[in-house]
Amino acid sequence: MESFVRVVVAPFALGLAGTIGGWVAAVESPANQQPDLLTGAVGMLVIFVVVLVAAGAVAGAVSGRGHGWLGFLFAMAGASAACAVAVAVNSSDAVHWGLSRLGSIDWLADIVGPYLSLFASPGSVQRSIETHLRSPRNLSPFEEVHLMRALLSAKKLRRSLLDYAQSVVVNRNAAVPVRQWAVLLLGRHGDIADQRLIARHHLDDPELARACVIGLQAANPRLRGSAMSDIARTYPETQPLIDRVKGLKSPYWPTFSC
Repeated sequence: MESFVRVVVAPFALGLAGTIGGWVAAVESPANQQPDLLTGAVGMLVIFVVVLVAAGAVAGAVSGRGHGWLGFLFAMAGASAACAVAVAVNSSDAVHWGLSRLGSIDWLADIVGPYLSLFASPGSVQRSIETHLRSPRNLSPFEEVHLMRALLSAKKLRRSLLDYAQSVVVNRNAAVPVRQWAVLLLGRHGDIADQRLIARHHLDDPELARACVIGLQAANPRLRGSAMSDIARTYPETQPLIDRVKGLKSPYWPTFSC
């Protein structure tokens, strides 16, 4: 029991306390006492690494039985738990931070997108994303793809966002990856009219055709069957994907895993 406390509980507690302390110390701005997400994230990362190394070393030294790796793992668990708590506590500030910087931090889209997907249902979040997507600041297909994928996690999507997705699908000058995710948005959140629009563009491009196979998985059997037959005949390389989609018991949508 004593060994368990020294090797498992102590490193876990050290990781938890150290990371929370590091986060709190990092996010407090002396000027206005408002959380600064970027500073807090950097500070938390530094504390995270230091705590992991220290906890693993302490556990190994104290136990004297080569269990340092076990302490390391539990310190990691503690730090991860602290990270989750910090994110939950500061979620409203973090969401605002991400939304207010769309267009200027497009290189962070693969980080911001998954986080925003956790809050994709509220109308205020959807309005902010739509405002950006329709603005001149929307210049990065990389960012647009991740924002569309984030919206895929919403319980319900605003009609105006679906109208925007329609405009992307029909725009043959738009980047194919962006059109692909627009198809998936229409497939999951749209109605029969949106599904028919997907079917009208299912042969525009072989990569877009793959997205249409997934986007039409929830469509009525007649529309889905006709479109998939056309796709398989025009692009035979899509047949394995078509077979896999047909074998699903329920529709599968590639949302972010967070």
